[in-house]
Amino acid sequence: MSAEGRNIPYRGLERAYLCPYNGNQIIEVRNGADDVELLVVHGTRYIDEIVCQRVKDRGWAYVHQDANWNVTALTAMNGAVIERYWYKPYGAFVAAAEYGWFDYDQDGDVDGTDVAAAGLGGACWQSSSQACLCLDADGDGKVEYDDYAIISDYVSTLTADTQLQRVPAARSTRRGNPFAHQGLLYDAEIASFQNRARQYDPKMRRFMQRDPLAILSVEHKGVYRILPQSNLRIYQYAGNNPTSWKDPSGLQKCHPCQNRLNDLFENDPIIGYTRTLIDMMGCQQPKPVCKRSCGGGVNGRFFLSQPGNTPTACVRGAAPHPNETLRHEVWHAFQHCTEVGFPTDCAGVGNWELEAVLVSGRCSPGGSEHGQHDCRTCLVSGCWSSAVEHDDGNTCDGSSQDTQANWQCTFAYEAQGGDAARLCD
Repeated sequence: MSAEGRNIPYRGLERAYLCPYNGNQIIEVRNGADDVELLVVHGTRYIDEIVCQRVKDRGWAYVHQDANWNVTALTAMNGAVIERYWYKPYGAFVAAAEYGWFDYDQDGDVDGTDVAAAGLGGACWQSSSQACLCLDADGDGKVEYDDYAIISDYVSTLTADTQLQRVPAARSTRRGNPFAHQGLLYDAEIASFQNRARQYDPKMRRFMQRDPLAILSVEHKGVYRILPQSNLRIYQYAGNNPTSWKDPSGLQKCHPCQNRLNDLFENDPIIGYTRTLIDMMGCQQPKPVCKRSCGGGVNGRFFLSQPGNTPTACVRGAAPHPNETLRHEVWHAFQHCTEVGFPTDCAGVGNWELEAVLVSGRCSPGGSEHGQHDCRTCLVSGCWSSAVEHDDGNTCDGSSQDTQANWQCTFAYEAQGGDAARLCD
């Protein structure tokens, strides 16, 4: 465990657990006998991104999450969906168990056929293939006798009821997965989420404790008084808008895609090259911002935000290609730096867009830009300008310059999802 790690004891209604943490991420759940009940592997894009987990005597499973980091499904190592999850906006969820653990033949139940596959001479005996790893109960990477014994014991405890088959509309997991809404740990005993600084109740749509940052210590005539800023705000969850915001700490709401944009801004090689050019020009670096809307129905937009005319590269939260969109807008920041201002005519806007498309690989605008020009129209104008600029004035005379301009226009249109448009046929 790292120097930041810590062990947090947790006592349930039936028994006590020990939960080792790495910083603010839970990595294990151990029972009183110090056996690992749950082992969690986290991703790097977000604090509550979960890649996979190993459940005691069940094996490994992949964890799938949506754009708001809600856990949507749990799949076995052979790709079978073990459990699916559906959510209301504030995190109340329904878990529907599909295939069971160890359902090797994927027939919807766990029976003697699956046990036989793990046994001596079975199809998966001593195997470490992807299709057989759903029978790897101890998670050591190979199907052996220990796995056969665990699976045999498991099947012997089952009855011919919903434990064997699909379980619809359950209010908590039947497959040992404790993570749900926005990747938070769900405590089924009290039907709430462990939101680090506080517990969150999805039915009440409120935190169960006050916001410690909303309590002020006020001095009045030498006496300190503790005053809440607002009786509503101190229990409010994610700004009352959990479909657009998240709160992994229990202390501060933030947008789901902002961390991803910050990571791209720091580590994407094309953006890094562009930022180097901006530094060489002595200009201010743009600020990457993820918003629900960047205005004008576009996936991305570059503008100067107030106060201070800060260069801002805005990417819409639902943009399908955030990396290329951010590249596009950061390149606009460089263009603004070198040209000192926005283009005022359609040809200028078109040339801006064409250049950004060729650098980023995608045309992010889809509507009005700079308040007066339609980017799609100006993009064509940019292609025409390129053809005239590099030709002898006889556009469409079959020269190599015309061929280059055609390629640029075709690339630009395809990059923005439209039909390819050639200037010269």
